[in-house]
Amino acid sequence: MNKKIERTVKKALIIAMAAVTVSGAGVVGSVANTGFDGSAVVADAASETPLSSFRYEYLSNGKIKIEMFTGSETNIVIPSSVEEIAAEAFSYADPAIVRNIKSITIPNSVKKIGRGAFSGCEGLTSITIPGSVKTIDSLFVGCRNLKTVTFEDGVQSIGENVFYECDSLQKVTIPPSVTSINTETFEYAGKTSGKYTIYCKKGSKAESLINECLSHRVTGSRATKAYYVNAPQDNGSKLVDNQGKGGINTSTWVNWNNITAKANFKGEGGWKYKYSYKNDKDNKWVDLTGYVTSSSYRLPKFTKAGNYTIRIAATDQYGNYASKYTYLMVKQDSKKLLKDNGTKLSSTTVSKGQTITVSSKFTGGVVPYRYKYAYKKNNGSWVAIAQPKHDNTKGYSTDDNFSFKLPSQSGKYTVKVVCRDGVGKTSSKDITVTVK
Repeated sequence: MNKKIERTVKKALIIAMAAVTVSGAGVVGSVANTGFDGSAVVADAASETPLSSFRYEYLSNGKIKIEMFTGSETNIVIPSSVEEIAAEAFSYADPAIVRNIKSITIPNSVKKIGRGAFSGCEGLTSITIPGSVKTIDSLFVGCRNLKTVTFEDGVQSIGENVFYECDSLQKVTIPPSVTSINTETFEYAGKTSGKYTIYCKKGSKAESLINECLSHRVTGSRATKAYYVNAPQDNGSKLVDNQGKGGINTSTWVNWNNITAKANFKGEGGWKYKYSYKNDKDNKWVDLTGYVTSSSYRLPKFTKAGNYTIRIAATDQYGNYASKYTYLMVKQDSKKLLKDNGTKLSSTTVSKGQTITVSSKFTGGVVPYRYKYAYKKNNGSWVAIAQPKHDNTKGYSTDDNFSFKLPSQSGKYTVKVVCRDGVGKTSSKDITVTVK
């Protein structure tokens, strides 16, 4: 019997069998969504293609083996309850439907995919085979529009004619776990795409196997080899306090100097790190460093309370970039608020024309301090007191101790001493003076 007749007969038998319901564990069932013991099967996630779109059987371990696709979906998500996909499971379905399948998503629960399972899926453009599947054979025969195929780490063997008549093939990624590649794997692929690229890890066993494939005349004329790298990913970068504890999301001025950014990324290595921050009010990124090799950086003492975003960025030896964002709510400790701590005048009862000496004393806040002085009589307007060291900084000076005279008019006066700290916070002290 020639192959074409054999294929037609086999397909007819499978379709006929699909109409028969047979009970019992490990036996082909109907499309009814019931378990092998007659109980209802738990519903699959909304994103998964329902089991009713497949003819399937239960394996001895209770997992499912898909025998044939019987649905009409064009974007298929294999249910996570599936462990096997039978040989030619899609190629024996309705040809008009199979040709229009656009995507097939395969979960890590699938451990075995039979020979030619996706053959004839002409609408398929890209697919990823999870590392849980160890062996691949003639899987994509006739997938004429398939452009991108990724084999995840864990796949071990790639058999013959996997890409037979994959005319549009552009990119295939093969992991270092692959230890066997049939020399005819890529034969007759890329007929219309012109050139396709096979990516592998430099120095891996897979690379030597790909070199052997490229030595074949047809494959070598259409394919080229390139190296891929693992994209960098955050692997637990965080902020820690002086005891190494992570998860910092609030802080005060008191313990701020004890917080360190710890970078931790995974990928190709050769890391360089960059540390930056922004205050939500300013919304402007400020770089604390350029790219450095140190994976830890002690954060500075910020001068403004508020919400901060800390960015820990990394580049690998190939210049690929990744970053981690973490957050701080910086509070100002009440013990550190700027406040008067004993500001006084040399006398609070003076004669007309008598000199008064002011001694300003404030604590808290952020140094340096600057001062401004004024007076008013009764409920009159404030009048600035001239200062010898006035530096035109919004009327403030560095004078914390100097002498002055009030007007030669008897009555009650209020002298105001204002202190402004290094971040613009102010505190003041009012002192009543009687002029006789």
